[in-house]
Amino acid sequence: MESLNFYEPPKGGRVSSPKFRGLAQISEDFEGLPKGVTHWDLVHLVKDVGPHAGFTSKMITLLEYYVRFTREGDWQEGGRPIVYQSQAKTAMHFRVSERQIQRLETMLFERGALTWDTAANNKRFGVRSESGELLYASGVDLAPLAALREELEKKKEEIRLADAA
Repeated sequence: MESLNFYEPPKGGRVSSPKFRGLAQISEDFEGLPKGVTHWDLVHLVKDVGPHAGFTSKMITLLEYYVRFTREGDWQEGGRPIVYQSQAKTAMHFRVSERQIQRLETMLFERGALTWDTAANNKRFGVRSESGELLYASGVDLAPLAALREELEKKKEEIRLADAA
């Protein structure tokens, strides 16, 4: 006799995990970058520490590409650095498959550099005002990158000291 299984695993969407919830909380708590620090400073910092901090060249390239879609106001208090370009369009730009972009995003997520703020259907979209302010968006949230700044600065100093020794 066939067993009846009434439990169906969830389909689609992101599986909640302590890491996902933690990065989502970092995004919620995002209050902008400190004075004197820009989003490009974060990109340069990631480039400086690169593999010493767990970033491959492909991860850095994708992260820099995504940062280009944000504006200075997205990184200030009250802003949200969310990139709403589709994975398909990103994959076309890099001439790779969507799956490769998904893997790179997952690697950046595991490293703590991004999370996702997506709609229930995982679609990415956004609207900016005429002045460029992000009114609402669903996509890749780069706020966790700002939270990595201190850790990356420490790593950069470790690298500098090791090189000097």
